[in-house]
Amino acid sequence: MRSISHSVEINSPKTAVWDILADIGGVAIWAPTVDHPVTTNDIEPVVGCERACDISGFGKVTERVEAWDEGQSLTIGI
Repeated sequence: MRSISHSVEINSPKTAVWDILADIGGVAIWAPTVDHPVTTNDIEPVVGCERACDISGFGKVTERVEAWDEGQSLTIGI
């Protein structure tokens, strides 16, 4: 399996950043190339939660939360 890892430093309180990332269906707020994200199952935003997105210039993808460490990190598989 191939993987891509990306890290950024954000000058905001950790809880504010986590609140935005934890809103799995709200990805279009902070990712400008994502159109119409939709959660595809009724699972709360934890491991197993999925969303479908149209990405401008790329196409449709389904993303699944693979790892969730509340307030610390998350891993999303495409």
